[in-house]
Amino acid sequence: MQRRGGFGGIVTLCCLVLFQCSMVSTAVPVLQHKVDLHWYPATATWYGSPDGDGSDGGACGYGSLVDVKPLRARVGAVSPVLFKNGEGCGACFKVKCLDKSICSRRAVTIIVTDECPGGYCANGRTHFDLSGAAFGRMAITGENSQLRNRGELPVLYR
Repeated sequence: MQRRGGFGGIVTLCCLVLFQCSMVSTAVPVLQHKVDLHWYPATATWYGSPDGDGSDGGACGYGSLVDVKPLRARVGAVSPVLFKNGEGCGACFKVKCLDKSICSRRAVTIIVTDECPGGYCANGRTHFDLSGAAFGRMAITGENSQLRNRGELPVLYR
């Protein structure tokens, strides 16, 4: 297996991803008289092992970096609507599920590392295919296995 970029490349990529994700997390809209949080509807599924990091690198070419923090357990594939022919690589999204009976109120932050063509991701749908670990993080404490058993979920994202 050939390594690209070495340790310096990993550090640079991780710093860029953290910076980009922090911009998503801390961006504050200009407030007028009401707060608009800009959440949009989508759907989500999961892939890989239930507690796994998900992808083995994906279409974005991150390779084994998806197993290294800060990417670890925070990766996901997105439908072509969000992947945008590769322009979506490295984008960060907050995703939260809507079923209050099993989902916590917190959102999980994911980093796009792959595209999910076909199936749930086809026909212009906005869809997230999250790693098992990222998907499970949306659950109420102790309910992550039950959440994963639900299959496709309605979610909100930003």
